[in-house]
Amino acid sequence: MLRRRRLIQLGGLDIYEVKLGEYFLMTSLFHEAEVQLSKLSLGVFGLWADGFPEDSFTKLLGRVFKSADSHTIEFDNPLTRGSSEGTVYVARRH
Repeated sequence: MLRRRRLIQLGGLDIYEVKLGEYFLMTSLFHEAEVQLSKLSLGVFGLWADGFPEDSFTKLLGRVFKSADSHTIEFDNPLTRGSSEGTVYVARRH
């Protein structure tokens, strides 16, 4: 479920959240710890995606970062009671 809520304590800031049942999967609100981590500029990008790697996205990462790779991960999926595939993209600045 995608939901929008307004945080009065942050000056009426609208935030967007993705929930699956009672679990929050992602939010548009960055916490101070995340902001500070982004300032460290560790030079690493990682992304989990559903399905198989897309060469066009890996090539795009390669134009932005010094190196970029994609890896297919197969895992037991309890929701489908079978196996599923996912992609992990990893890119490094250095």
